[in-house]
Amino acid sequence: MLTLATRMSSREPSPSLDAIRTFWEEHPVGESDIGPQQTAYDYFRAFDNLRESADVEPYEFSNLVHDYEGSAGKVVLDYGCGNGYVLAQYARHGAEVHGADVADRAIELARTRFALLGLQGAFTRSDGANVPYEDGFFDIACSMGVLHHIPDPAPVVWELHRVLKPGGKLVVMLYNRDSFRYRVAFRLRSKGRTLQERVNQNDGAGNPYGTTYTQEDVRRLLAQFEDHRFLVHKLSFNELALWWPPLERVLRRTVTRRAVERLAGRYGWNLYCVARKPVQ
Repeated sequence: MLTLATRMSSREPSPSLDAIRTFWEEHPVGESDIGPQQTAYDYFRAFDNLRESADVEPYEFSNLVHDYEGSAGKVVLDYGCGNGYVLAQYARHGAEVHGADVADRAIELARTRFALLGLQGAFTRSDGANVPYEDGFFDIACSMGVLHHIPDPAPVVWELHRVLKPGGKLVVMLYNRDSFRYRVAFRLRSKGRTLQERVNQNDGAGNPYGTTYTQEDVRRLLAQFEDHRFLVHKLSFNELALWWPPLERVLRRTVTRRAVERLAGRYGWNLYCVARKPVQ
């Protein structure tokens, strides 16, 4: 499975789990983009405003992927929960939520978010090889922007399969190999780095590992699931302009937001898959 998902990077040695954990301990997702904040409340507000922007993942799109508003009474796991954004949306709509992450810093942030919002959730550190729940515990399991940072994600996928109830739903997001960012932007704006280095560093300099997936790759990775449904999102004017401000200004004057959204639906950087564990 490693060679399937990492055709680009399999020639390079895989980083250790400690190296991956250390990066995410020191660089929580989104923190470099929002900068220092005076209070915890300001931190989460800045993060959520960035995440829910039109260029990233508006709430309406996230709800389309997850169906937060239909999750009342469901038991939900987020593997790689980060600061708890996704789980908070589920919890707000009446789900029982559980978060797991490789980084202690992520668990701390998620607990802080839930305390600020007055929400209930359980959080634990896990490397994914052993998710500490019994078979068939969850109605929904998700892992958003996580599996593409794991050199061999197959053990994590098997654990997510194990802890889901028969008929339970899996939701994942991975980097899209057929995206404008991978096929065009990273190649034209290499900044002296290899394509692999550009993918690795998409979430910050020093990130030891990242890879991309096609839809066929995802089907194979999630072969023990069925009813795979795909969505694609995340493409901005800034990215279309190859992160060059003069060209971005021209594009904003000449291209509509709706046109960019249509392109994002095919060539966006985020590849989502919703699938189900077979009943039998």
